[in-house]
Amino acid sequence: MANLTETATWVTPVTGIDNGDPLDSTELTNPETQLTKRTNYLREHTQSARDVSDKRMPILNGVPDSSSPTTWNVSQGVWFQADTSQCFLFIDLDLPPGVTLTSVVAHVQGSSGAGSHAALPANMPILALVSLDPSDELVGTPPAVVASQADVSTPVANYNAAHTIVVSLSHVVDGAKRYMARIQSEYGSNSEADKLVVKGVSVSWTAPASV
Repeated sequence: MANLTETATWVTPVTGIDNGDPLDSTELTNPETQLTKRTNYLREHTQSARDVSDKRMPILNGVPDSSSPTTWNVSQGVWFQADTSQCFLFIDLDLPPGVTLTSVVAHVQGSSGAGSHAALPANMPILALVSLDPSDELVGTPPAVVASQADVSTPVANYNAAHTIVVSLSHVVDGAKRYMARIQSEYGSNSEADKLVVKGVSVSWTAPASV
């Protein structure tokens, strides 16, 4: 067996366990190089694992606004708009502090077992991301709107079909606040009870850069 000295070199690279790349003699004799490679590998893989695309949120924790508590009903695990007035549905979002929220999506449909719309409602549904600070001393203050988007489906056949309302944004989640998806109903002329269905809410975010 050959004796290795400080000047010995490796003829064949040795496969290492830090990131799957072959280690050369410099890395084997230089712990700092090994540590740097391993740290970079873990940072990259941890980062990608924390990024989330289209994460579905529970919607049955939704609560109609107290001023119109009977305007939304649950049936078969989805929400139905029960009348034709302007009303709001709030759905809590479980978001990790510090991530950058990139989208909030409502999965909706303008038709149900009660039938389809004959024409587009005068006031289409609106999805908003809203936040509030639980430590705020004011009671009854409306949540702050972070971003919102109206349903732009047209013609009416597209509104009646399953579709999405997408709020695109770049917002860093503040761990001191609560976040909710607020869905404003359709209302006004051509709005019809028991036809607008909210079937789901999903979110996407990117994780903060590792340090």
